[in-house]
Amino acid sequence: MKIILLFIIYIGEINKVKTKPGEKIHLVGGEDISSQDIKRICLFAGYDPDGLIDDTAVEYIKELSKFSDIYYMADNPVLDTEFSKIEPYVKGAWGIRHRSYDFGSWSLLAKKYVGWDKIKEYDELLFVNDSCYLMHPLDDLFSSMSQAKCHWWGLQSTKGLYRTINRQGVKEEISLEDVKKEYLSKFELQDPYDFLVGSYFLAFRKTIMSDENFISIIENIFSEENKARTIARYEVGLTRWLISKNYNFTCFFNMVEPFQPVFTNFAFDMIANGFPILKRYFLSNNHYNETGIEIWERKIKKAGIDKDLSIYRNNLYRTSNSEKYYSLYGNILEETEEVKTLSARKIDEEAPKYDNWWGFPVCAFNNGLNDNTRAMFEFVKNNPNIKKIIFSRKKNIKVDGNNVLVVPLKSPEGLFYIARCKHIFLKHTIKSNVFWELDPQKHNFYNLWHGIPLKKIHYVSNDRLHLAKRTEKENRSLSAVISASNVDRLAMTAAFWPLTFHDVWLTGLPRHDFITCAEESLPSDFYKELCNLKNVLRDRKLILFAPTFRNDQENGYYNFSKDEIDQLSALLRENNCVLGIREHMADTSGTYGSVFVGETFINLTESIFKNVEIVLRCSDVVITDYSSCFIDFLLTGRPVISFAFDRDSYLNERGMFYDLDWCFPGPVVTKFPDLIQSLDSALNGTFDRDMYNQKRSIFLEYMDSKNSNRVYNKILEYNNEIIIEKNTKGKVVFVYNHDDIDSYIFRVLSFVHIMRKNGYICEMYNDKQISRNVVRGCSFLFMNNVSISKNIVDLIQEAKFGGATVVYDTEASILEDIDYNDISYCSLSDEDVIRVINERKKRLVCMNEADIVTVNSKNLSEDLSNKNIRNVFVGDYSPTKTCKNNISNERKEEDNINICYFAGYTSDPLDFMECCDAINRISSEFKNVKFSIVGKKYYRKYFEENVSADFIDRDTMSKKSYGDIISNYDINILPMRDNVYNRCLGSTLVQEAAKCGVVTVASMIGPFPTIISDKNDGFLVKDNILWYDTLKEIVSDKSIVKYCSNNAKNKYLDPMVEHNFSEEVLSVFKMH
Repeated sequence: MKIILLFIIYIGEINKVKTKPGEKIHLVGGEDISSQDIKRICLFAGYDPDGLIDDTAVEYIKELSKFSDIYYMADNPVLDTEFSKIEPYVKGAWGIRHRSYDFGSWSLLAKKYVGWDKIKEYDELLFVNDSCYLMHPLDDLFSSMSQAKCHWWGLQSTKGLYRTINRQGVKEEISLEDVKKEYLSKFELQDPYDFLVGSYFLAFRKTIMSDENFISIIENIFSEENKARTIARYEVGLTRWLISKNYNFTCFFNMVEPFQPVFTNFAFDMIANGFPILKRYFLSNNHYNETGIEIWERKIKKAGIDKDLSIYRNNLYRTSNSEKYYSLYGNILEETEEVKTLSARKIDEEAPKYDNWWGFPVCAFNNGLNDNTRAMFEFVKNNPNIKKIIFSRKKNIKVDGNNVLVVPLKSPEGLFYIARCKHIFLKHTIKSNVFWELDPQKHNFYNLWHGIPLKKIHYVSNDRLHLAKRTEKENRSLSAVISASNVDRLAMTAAFWPLTFHDVWLTGLPRHDFITCAEESLPSDFYKELCNLKNVLRDRKLILFAPTFRNDQENGYYNFSKDEIDQLSALLRENNCVLGIREHMADTSGTYGSVFVGETFINLTESIFKNVEIVLRCSDVVITDYSSCFIDFLLTGRPVISFAFDRDSYLNERGMFYDLDWCFPGPVVTKFPDLIQSLDSALNGTFDRDMYNQKRSIFLEYMDSKNSNRVYNKILEYNNEIIIEKNTKGKVVFVYNHDDIDSYIFRVLSFVHIMRKNGYICEMYNDKQISRNVVRGCSFLFMNNVSISKNIVDLIQEAKFGGATVVYDTEASILEDIDYNDISYCSLSDEDVIRVINERKKRLVCMNEADIVTVNSKNLSEDLSNKNIRNVFVGDYSPTKTCKNNISNERKEEDNINICYFAGYTSDPLDFMECCDAINRISSEFKNVKFSIVGKKYYRKYFEENVSADFIDRDTMSKKSYGDIISNYDINILPMRDNVYNRCLGSTLVQEAAKCGVVTVASMIGPFPTIISDKNDGFLVKDNILWYDTLKEIVSDKSIVKYCSNNAKNKYLDPMVEHNFSEEVLSVFKMH
């Protein structure tokens, strides 16, 4: 860090300027442009890992275009279809992989694509990047800053970087003006220097734009070894240099905080006060470990932002590091002490293995689910009997399918799941793909590899001979390797020695199915890529140039001269062709992508076209050197060319399985003129078809689209396929949620009652006490609102393996439509919202693991069916006495009328507010009315300020205690707002109250109009503004309460109620 400004100092020495400030820094004055019609130019830096211009960037650019002329540069290749998104808002747009981050884009735009002469025509130069989400229109920003007298400005300043802020940050909030007057000189004494104005949005006025030293600095931006180095050298360095020149500055947010404001929860306060952006990095990394980050949408809405946040949510998921994202937003299994203290090998040793669990680790190099691994996943993805677990790395993986789970490999959950996978599919090696040390005797590792090798690989590769012993040891851990032909089978046997010829299966490569299948059979993302590529080609022929990887990244590639590039371009134009450059995924030089630029060339980078099979489908000719992708291309029957310019040296580096002239079904050339001639011949259809077919047969045994199927059948054969038969012994294990026994125990007991009456053996356990051995031999595992945990995962799998049917019984809190982030919907505190959301996530996982879902609401059943979740409606019923008064004992006559409200697990205080005023008025006007609230302690705070009532704390509640409590009341109230949750509620509370002789008054929402007969066995409030009138009518005449109470009790004691419920319950169990 001591050399933080070496580059800036170096530039200063070149230009004979002083770069380090003197002892006293004096920043005053500046340019006053407030009276002008300000012309602005914006150099906008973008980067996207998938080569997209995201909707979040489009929104930002569109807004910026109202105030400036924009020139866009992405630090990645971009297709014209993406540029079209911003075409209406920019003056020019380019995409080049330069690896110099935002400063590199600004530098290229300034010195090459826009030019300083053009820039100097403007009053302000903006440097902006796409690392922000737009929260407010920019009118206030530019209106405010146009009044500022300064040389340059930004959105906010910070004292301290991530590694230095704790020891070098300011101790308290300080105004920026005080910082400039009193602190800047003191900052110079600290090592490292770490005061900066955030470079994500900077504005420079004419004095700086005309400063030759500033121009020199911007033009001399280099690619740094990492992002931290770039920040230190350019973001901090530029701030310091500008200050050293006494260029006065200001910021829209004019305070300096003792923390990084845009990367902490303070950012939401800033937004509430008009700060226009939210930094994506705060949400994706949360490197200051702020609490409550998982409800960032709720916090934005609380800050007064009323807009659709889905584009930010989607961008965050797509661009975030998978492991970090999962730790912030997706982690639902508790991290037990065993993960913290035991080795992976020990955890693997103790974990059960499930034959129907198939693990698919993503590629260790490009972090994608592709190649043969993806093809095998696609083949089994809709098989409900196989649990497919994708183990992600840095990229979030989005796939469809039945019984599919995605977890980060390098996480406690990743270890938990991969330790239980019996079958694991590899693209490279166990060590690189699996990461964790697992026992090969307890898992089946299938190496699908990633191509048909032309070069020597693995055990026999020339450059891996020194690793022979380690390679041999790992090969012994494999269960099988696949091959594409008998010749290839011999090569793979050599590469994976000491495996035998019989351990190498002749199946064909699964990914070849993507080349030969019909377009409509492609996975949706493959088909989208196919359409994108066809759109780019515009009916032109595609010549694919796919060179292999070189260890020498600087000098290992062919140096095409300008004349050679011109010759190639002329041939391409003449034949209506384009050359598509597909550099190796491990290449970092970008040599060919940087020289083949223009209308006859397209960059088919893996960041945009992730699946080479799609590129091969669209190619008319393939040019390679030694890449085995030409073998895959032979499936199309189209011509191939080898440009082996460094044949002798490369063969010495890696070695080849086959003589190139013997096996290559096309011309092998070493000189550029021969390459041009061969390409011309190929485009004219001149090649030896008989020779082509003969050499193709060396590598390819199968030309169909059934390779994945053959691999699948070999796996079943290898494992002597186990057929699980349903167990019909008649034992049912019931598991209920220990933390919410008060809400759901009635439901469980009602099922137990019916099943026992019909001859089933029933056992009940809470989710904290049950173990795997309990479910062995059972016919059904019935879980009521249980949350997923590591123990529950094993419980479900143990039951399924034994042939049991898993039933998950749930209620409305499972609904994904409920937006707890919406403050107009949910008034709970942030902490309580987090608790509820996390609980819902855990229950959804359990529900997705079940064979069938039962629900207590017809509306909920319909909602789940619309989402293709198989479910059955089973209404509510309570079969036994809930309290001492519920049947035979009449309520003691008294003058008082007691009203109660039960605040359950997911109760929202906003629901109660529907009748709060009415309750207060009734309590005031009728002295014989007493009101009580019963619920968990954390709800007390929501009611105390709004209503006068007794509060009875009940964190857990047995059925008896519920009856004992409710039997002391006359009226049970259920105020509800009309929302998705309330519409899907069940009728448990109404039934239980009725059996205790307690009448229910409910909003006319959800199930209540169908289960309550107004003024006969309860009361319906037809409009929530009528709560006062309804309650007043009831408490004015207690005989009405008594009349409805008796009717409600008799209604639910009718034997037909139990009969109907019994029929519904038994139908679920009989169908399985």
